[in-house]
Amino acid sequence: MSPLVCLLDVETTGMDDDSRVVEIAALCGRFFEPQAPVLVKVNTLVNPGVPIPAVASAVHHITDRMVKDAPSLDEVMETFPVADLYVAHNAAFDRRFLPQLKAAPWGCTLKCAYEEFHDAPSYGLQTLRYWLGTPDPMLNSSSAHAHRAMFDVWTLYGLFDDLRSRGWTKDRMIEVSSRPRLLRTIDFGKHKGTAFKDLDRSYLDWMRKQPDWDEDVRYTIDQMAEPRRA
Repeated sequence: MSPLVCLLDVETTGMDDDSRVVEIAALCGRFFEPQAPVLVKVNTLVNPGVPIPAVASAVHHITDRMVKDAPSLDEVMETFPVADLYVAHNAAFDRRFLPQLKAAPWGCTLKCAYEEFHDAPSYGLQTLRYWLGTPDPMLNSSSAHAHRAMFDVWTLYGLFDDLRSRGWTKDRMIEVSSRPRLLRTIDFGKHKGTAFKDLDRSYLDWMRKQPDWDEDVRYTIDQMAEPRRA
């Protein structure tokens, strides 16, 4: 039997580590099988216990009034589905707000899409939705728009199914998701747009000595700066 997969998305009060969840949605099923049905669906607002900043409401349109009678995250997670694999787009973000799932295997469709689609214009979930021609989520509600959790989960479902149809397995998804991305081109500075493989050795050596790169850039530099075989 194929693994039980839980596709999920959270909306929050902000981007910082001390931000709180205001909505969570999930679709669970044996999605590595073609046309597998949704077995469990979760879609609930969450009372974060703190005011929702206006800048966050401007993104997802969730307000204090909407969540005042919603359950807490702890209450939601008491009955949250137990799965063999949890999947999110930019999973590092969602995962840090769900410590209850910290020990579970996770897949990141952002990293997997970057590995699979070398010519995508960018790797945001909604960009990939239009670029791949993923069917629009058919939701008849006031929350049927991007940056509401269930809308984004149905969009994620389409991306996941595209990856599955291209041969992605649970093990490959976990392996790619567990390491930084191996970047193809530089997107900053005087060499913006240049492939890492085409950089001069001296410039790579200089980059390697700088301390403040994010994990993807650092990983790529370390891979590219290894001695090249003749």
